Amino acid sequence: MASKQFYQYGNRLAHGRFLNTINSVTAKVVFVYFVGDSDVHGPGTRDEWESAITTVHAALGLPTRPSFVVDAFIDVRPYRSLDLEPDPVLH
Repeated sequence: MASKQFYQYGNRLAHGRFLNTINSVTAKVVFVYFVGDSDVHGPGTRDEWESAITTVHAALGLPTRPSFVVDAFIDVRPYRSLDLEPDPVLH
């Protein structure tokens, strides 16, 4: 089940490991998590994201976060008040 549910995450980890271990390339895999976005129905806080990440790692059998992984948490709340024109392609 986890192999289907977390395929993309596992695929990115596999590429990071491949680059770092097999190809001897120093590479980082950066996962970007948006905090405070009320428009989406995912985790809304850093703690909620951390809990979700822990669940994914447990499902994939990872005892710890791989050393080449960096988690970036971006709080989008300061940008919600910007008066931006909607992108007609996205809306």
